[in-house]
Amino acid sequence: MDKSWMMENRMFREYELRVEAFIQFGFRNGKGSSTIRCPCLKCRNRLSQDESTVRYHLYANGIDQRFTKLSALVRLYNLKVRFGWSNASFFELLATISELLPENNKMSISIKDLADISRCPKCNISRWKTSKNSNEEIKGVAAKQLWYFSIVSRFLRMFKNSEYAKNLCWHANDRKVNGVLRHPADTPSWRLVDHLWPDFGSEPRNLCLGLSTDDINPYGDLSMKYSCWHVIATIYNLPPWLCIRRKYLILTMLISGPKQPRYDINVYLAPLIDDLKLMWEEGVQCFNAHRNEIFTMRAVLLWTINDFHAYGNLYGCSVKGYKACPICGEETSSIRLPHGKKNAYMGHRKYLPSHHPYRRQKKAFDGNQEHGTPPLPLSGETIYNRLKDKTFPCGKRSSRRLNEDIPNDYWKRISAFYELAYWKKLHVRHYLNVMHIEKNVLMNIIGTLLDIPGKRKDGLSARLDLVEMNIRPELAPVSDESRTYIPAACYTLSREEKISICRTLSDLKVPEGYSSNFKSLVSLENLMLFGLKSHDCHVLMQQLLPIAICGVLPNNVRVVITRLCSFFNAICSKTLRISDLDKLQQDVVETLCLLEKYFPPSFFTIMVHLCFHLVREAKICGPIYLRWMYPFERYMKVLKSYVRNRNRPEGSIAEAHICEEAVEFCSEFLSGLDPIGLGSFKSREEGRIERPLSAGSSTTPSQVVLKQAHLHILENIEEVHPYRERHMEILKSSNPRRARNEKWLRDEHNRSFPNWIRDEVMREIQEGQVVSTTIKWIAHGLHPVVMIYKGYKVNGICYNTKPRGPSLEKQARLEAGCSNVPSTEGVINKGKGTCGPTGMFEIVRVSCDGHKRVVEYNELGQPIGESATKLKSFIGTTVRVHVPISYQSWKDVPTELKDKIYELIEKASTSNGELIDRGLVWKKARTTKDER
Repeated sequence: MDKSWMMENRMFREYELRVEAFIQFGFRNGKGSSTIRCPCLKCRNRLSQDESTVRYHLYANGIDQRFTKLSALVRLYNLKVRFGWSNASFFELLATISELLPENNKMSISIKDLADISRCPKCNISRWKTSKNSNEEIKGVAAKQLWYFSIVSRFLRMFKNSEYAKNLCWHANDRKVNGVLRHPADTPSWRLVDHLWPDFGSEPRNLCLGLSTDDINPYGDLSMKYSCWHVIATIYNLPPWLCIRRKYLILTMLISGPKQPRYDINVYLAPLIDDLKLMWEEGVQCFNAHRNEIFTMRAVLLWTINDFHAYGNLYGCSVKGYKACPICGEETSSIRLPHGKKNAYMGHRKYLPSHHPYRRQKKAFDGNQEHGTPPLPLSGETIYNRLKDKTFPCGKRSSRRLNEDIPNDYWKRISAFYELAYWKKLHVRHYLNVMHIEKNVLMNIIGTLLDIPGKRKDGLSARLDLVEMNIRPELAPVSDESRTYIPAACYTLSREEKISICRTLSDLKVPEGYSSNFKSLVSLENLMLFGLKSHDCHVLMQQLLPIAICGVLPNNVRVVITRLCSFFNAICSKTLRISDLDKLQQDVVETLCLLEKYFPPSFFTIMVHLCFHLVREAKICGPIYLRWMYPFERYMKVLKSYVRNRNRPEGSIAEAHICEEAVEFCSEFLSGLDPIGLGSFKSREEGRIERPLSAGSSTTPSQVVLKQAHLHILENIEEVHPYRERHMEILKSSNPRRARNEKWLRDEHNRSFPNWIRDEVMREIQEGQVVSTTIKWIAHGLHPVVMIYKGYKVNGICYNTKPRGPSLEKQARLEAGCSNVPSTEGVINKGKGTCGPTGMFEIVRVSCDGHKRVVEYNELGQPIGESATKLKSFIGTTVRVHVPISYQSWKDVPTELKDKIYELIEKASTSNGELIDRGLVWKKARTTKDER
C-alpha cells in the first residue's frame, strides 16, 4: 500500500480520497466489528472508533505518520527471529542503519540524544508537568527530575590534595596482610578483580567503589507519603576508619518524588553508568599531588548496598512471593500459609550435612524428612545469559496480571549494571544489608515473646496453620461453646515474665551515645517495646536481649535465641577469619533449624532466611561494618537537614550539597579549620574530649588532697615516666642500704617526687633544655582553687557522683583499677571489677599550679570541715582500687594489704598530727568496702 499520501496537505482532494480508501480497507479487513482503532494523532491506534469518528479525526487531527515505520520494524524483528540474532548484533545493526538514514531520522543511542525532546519516544507521554487545576502542560517544568553530580570531577579533585591522595593508596602501602579480613582489599572480591584484570590491579591508585541506594522522606513527617531517592558512592581504597566517614560519602544522584522509581531506576542510573563505563574502559587523566605526577585513573564498582526492596529494584527480580530470596532464586524453599495469608521460608535442614540427625526427624519439623540439597547461588554470568535475549517493557504495569511480553514474571528487568563489562564476573554484585535484617529478626523475636500486636508471629492464624500442616497437635486451638483457647507454647511468657523483661530493659543505664534511652522505649503498662531505631535493635540483639531473657524461658528456647544473638555479634566483628566463618556457617544453619523446631512457620519471614547467606557474603566481601547501611542512614539525616523549601525538597538538597562541597574545597587551603564530615580536628589530634555535665562551683581543698591529686596525675602521665625512673635511681644511689627495703623506697619516692620534679624541670629550663608545656605545668603543681561538678564526661565516658547517679537513665560503667593511684604500691591494679556511680560526692577538676592545704581533725581524730567528705571519698577509692573485689569480707583481706592501705590513709590524713585512732580508719575503710 502506498503511504505517501499521509504526508500530503489535508486540504487537498488527494488526501480526502486516500482517507476514504483507507477507512474502507480497514473495515473490510477487520474482524467484522463496527469499530476500528483510530490512527489519528490523538488516538494513536489506542482507541477504537466508529467509521464517521475515524473519518472526522483523520481530517481534523491528521494521521500518525510514525505508522510508516511499522513495516521496517516488523521486517527487522522478523529477520531477528528467523536467523536467531542476538540482542548485541541487533543493536549493532540498528546503529549501522542510523548512519545510513537522513539527518532528521537519526536514531537515538544515548540519553543525551533525547535531551531536547518533549515527549517520550516510546509511550508519547509528555515530559512536562501537568497543572492540577486545568490539566494543561506547564512548559519548562519537568514532571520528574534527576540531579546528577558527576563522580569523575570529585575523584580528580581528591587526588589534587596530597593527604587524600596518600590515603587513597593506603590499601596497597599501609594495609597489614596476615590472612585476617580487615578491609575489602583482603577479600576474594578484590583479588578477583586484580586477577582477571591485572592491568587494573597493578595500579594502586585505581579506585574500588561501593554504591548505596535508598529512599528518604525529606519532610520527616511519616504521615506524608513522599519518596526521594538518592545514590551515594563510597571509596574502599581508604583506611577502614575513613572510607565510611561522611567526608568520603559521595552523593551522585537525586531522583525526585513523590513516587519511587522501582524497577525503572535503570533509566535514572544511565548517566552514572556512562561515567562508570568511561572510568573502566578508558580512564581519565588525573594529577596525583602526593607523587607530583599525572596518571590514568580508572575505577571499578564492587557491589551495591541497599535495603531489601531497593535490592530487588537494582537486581531486577521480585523479592516477595514464593521466590523472594534473590540468592536462592527460583529454588527458594517456601510454603503458603492459608490462614496467615503469607509465605513462610523454612526448609533450612537442606543446608545441613547429609548425615545430620535433623534431616531424618519428622515430628519436630514439618512432618517430612529432608533429603534435598542446597541450591547454588546464581552467578552473574548465569543471570546475564538467561536475560540478555529477553525484552522487558519499561514503565509500571497498571494491573497485577502477568504481561505477555514478560515470559518469566520472577525477573522484572535486566540490571543496568550489566552494561559494565566486569559486572557479570563479580562474585557478589548486590549486598544484603545486615542492619535491616538484624532489625526485622529482632522484631520477630520481641514481638512473639511479648505478644506485641502487629509484631507477633503467633496467634490463632498461626495455630490454624499448624493444624493445616498436621504438626504439633499439642498447640492446636481448643474451642468450646463460648471461646477459643490457644495452648501455651514453649516461647509463651507469663505476665510476670514479660514484666521481668520489660523492667530489665527499662532499668538499664548505659553510657552516653551507646543507644537510646530504653526507659522511654519500654511500656511497663502495656508490656511492649515501641519506637525502636535500627541501632537500638542492633544493641538489643547483640548484647542486651540474652541478658533480658535470663530465667524467663525454657532452657532450650533461651539457648537458641542466645545462639542467634551470638551469631550476629560474631558476624559483625571488625576482623574476620575464614576458619571462624566456616564454623559460624555451621552454627547458623543449626540455629535456624532449632528455631523451626520451637517457633511457628509464620515466624520465618524472608529476613530470617537471609541470615543463612550473610556468612557467605562476609567470606567474599569482608567485614560487615564497611558494608551496612548505618553510615548511609546517618548521611541521609544530613540530607534531610538541607531541606528549607518544602515545595522543592530535592532542589534544596542539591543546592546545599553543592555549596557544602565548594566550602569544603576552599577550606582545604586554610589551616586550623575542621574538615566537614571528619569531626573535630582537636578531638582527632588529642584523642580526648572532656566537658562537665553539670554546673560547677569553686572550692579550696586541703593541701593533703591537692598533694594526693598532684601525685596521682604525675603517676599517670606517660611523659613523666622518664623523670620517675631518674628519681628512683637517685634514691637508690643516695641511700643504697635503705633502698633495699622496697616499701621504704616507694614511700620516699611518693613523699619527695613532686618537689624533686618541680626543681628538676626548673633547672632544665634555666639550662635551655627543651621541656614540653605539659611537663612545665604538671611539675609546677596544682592551683589551690578547684571546680567541683556532679558529673563529668572524659573520653566519651560519663562519671556521675553517687547522689546523682541513681536518677540518671545513662551511667558509665567504671573499671576498678583502671589507672595508677598514689600509693605505696606504685603499680596498676589489674582487677576488672565493675561498679555504678563513683562513691565520691563531688567530681573535682584541678588546675596545674598552686599550694596544698591539710585536712583538719577534731580531738577524736575525726576529719571536720569541707575536707571531711573528700577524706571519706579518698578512703573509699583507696579500698576499691587496692582490694580485689573477690574478697567477700574485710576479714578475708590479708594483713599485709591492710597495712599498705593504712599507710596510704595515714599519709593523707596525718599532716597535722591529729589522727589518733587507727581503729576509726579501719572502720571507715570496712564500711566503704561493705557498701561496695
